[in-house]
Amino acid sequence: MAKRADPIRRRQAWDVPPLWLVIGGGLAIILAWIGWMIGLPAEVIGLARAEEAFYRALTVNTLSDAYTRPFDGAGERSILAVPMLLLARWIGVAVFFLTLLKVVIRLFLQSILAWWCRTRWRDHIVIIGDRPFAYSIAESAADARLKVVHFTPGGSETTRNGILSLDSNHDLPSLLEQGAAHRARSLVFALEDNAESADMARWTFHSEAFEARARAHAGQSASGDAEHQGPHIYVSVDDGWFEHREELDYGFDRPAEDAHLKDSGVLDSVVELISESRCAARAVLAAHPLYAMGEAHLQHILLVGFGAMGQALLTEICETQRTDPYRKQVISIIDPDAASWLRFQRRCPEWHEVFEGHFYPAQLDREDDALADLFARMDTAPVTAAFVTPGEDMDPAIAAAQLKQLIRWEMDEGRLARERLGFPIFTCVRGGGTSQNSLQDARPGDGQMPIQAFGTWDEIVAASRILEREPDAAAYRVHSVHNSLWSGTPPTNWSQVPEVHRYSSRSAAAYVPTLLHAAGFDLQPWIAEAAPNPPSSNLLPSLAEDSALAEDLTERVLLARLEHIRWCAERRLRGFRHASRRDDGAKRHPDLVAFDDLPLKSRAYNLNYILALSDRLAAEGGLVTIAPREGARRALVRPTDLALLREVGMLTLPEADPETEPSHAEV
Repeated sequence: MAKRADPIRRRQAWDVPPLWLVIGGGLAIILAWIGWMIGLPAEVIGLARAEEAFYRALTVNTLSDAYTRPFDGAGERSILAVPMLLLARWIGVAVFFLTLLKVVIRLFLQSILAWWCRTRWRDHIVIIGDRPFAYSIAESAADARLKVVHFTPGGSETTRNGILSLDSNHDLPSLLEQGAAHRARSLVFALEDNAESADMARWTFHSEAFEARARAHAGQSASGDAEHQGPHIYVSVDDGWFEHREELDYGFDRPAEDAHLKDSGVLDSVVELISESRCAARAVLAAHPLYAMGEAHLQHILLVGFGAMGQALLTEICETQRTDPYRKQVISIIDPDAASWLRFQRRCPEWHEVFEGHFYPAQLDREDDALADLFARMDTAPVTAAFVTPGEDMDPAIAAAQLKQLIRWEMDEGRLARERLGFPIFTCVRGGGTSQNSLQDARPGDGQMPIQAFGTWDEIVAASRILEREPDAAAYRVHSVHNSLWSGTPPTNWSQVPEVHRYSSRSAAAYVPTLLHAAGFDLQPWIAEAAPNPPSSNLLPSLAEDSALAEDLTERVLLARLEHIRWCAERRLRGFRHASRRDDGAKRHPDLVAFDDLPLKSRAYNLNYILALSDRLAAEGGLVTIAPREGARRALVRPTDLALLREVGMLTLPEADPETEPSHAEV
């Protein structure tokens, strides 16, 4: 993502602008000079009178006693001089004390505020580092009326809306103590050096002193709720680090033998790696889900640019947007740099099991013959949406306009039908711009291929969940559902789960809205509740009374297939491969096969997961309740589904004649 411009520094509410002091002091001197010109003895005349008046006027901004003397010899003119000099004197005194106050503020207020933060602040945001993302978090938190402690090199300025800037030139324990990090909602490490940020997060996470203070604070909280203990620790890293997070084993989980954590069943402090590109991708797909566009079961995605942002979009699309278990998503990629596609293939060798991919090493040029196959494919498989992320070499708005013009040329030549061009074009503004910024440039009355900006800092911060009180609440619920289905008694404490597995639970939580849509639920009340912001995957909706995620066993099979496909996509895009024996270190897993090829126990597990998830959404969902949408099609019975249900002992309904139509229930 591009660097953010220098943040706008806001003045302190208790500070006095220097201009006010200059204007006040100048006004006092002018009034005093006029007063002394009138009030001086009559025998003082000419230039000497003006010089004396000016000399005395200069003392108006000090605690001079010159304004307490009688005006000897002034006569009747003192009637005008006295009030003018008194007014000048009080203005001067005010300027004097305000200047003194400003000096005190500059010298001591930072220490006072730091002390107040250490002793009184709670449920705030602590940020260490000076990445552009760090400033974005601080300003977004301030806009949300949250207190912020931001440690930056040489930081010494406070703001009136809750941001306390402190110098980061101290050791880590001192920073944590000064920022009252053990009482914070979130702790963010955002240094330019990825390794340094990760090391600081690891030290904090495993610090017994920090943990003890966090647990003591949790025990003293007013709510008395022990479900959450300690802040959520974030590490902002570059995209390359994020994609290779499994190879960088920093021990971001606690040993399972910790006596005070074992089977505690609480949402404890964890360390989470985040990247700007992944947050931007999740934000745009939450605001504009693919399942709500066109023929959602026929998803054909066009990616222009396959750098970090393009790969983040591909991952999020495959993990959270698929709605048809029988059709792979089609993803067409345009990028002149073929090396990016080769690197992706090496990192994810089983990508072809996840999506049907086509890479075109081409420019957005009408004369480039490499795009001829793309346009033929677009005519047979309509594009659902296009995402333009050209990187640093080209302005994204220009690239989006070029793509739109190129497609129009093909339409004018008769090689593309007009009805195929109703898809939106999303262009990444790379951290700048305004949320929901429209770049539409369609011809009058056209209305086709609207260009929509995404990737603003506000959207990135919101998708990171840093400002949320319980950022992993939904993921923890999904983890708890799986935990209830596991055999044995694995640890239930969130901090004992490895970070890569916590990521899997977050991915599953982000997929729940797609499962709800595939099951025929109306998500509009949930989406409208979050407007104008995208709905958070951390705040899932509740099912209406007497509703279930799957109304019958056939729907449960459909959703179980989708969830298994999501799980396979998430594993394969992390580099996992199929093998006969499981080895997480070597990224091998035996269940990376089609749903029908799974062992009976694994298929039954997926079916039971849908049932348990339905119960959890009904009992512990969000504040917004959703119900099945009117006219939603039911999932159709397939012979393979009936055979599976009989095999696992779940078929309790009379058999129905299987229908031959597609099984998708999309609108």
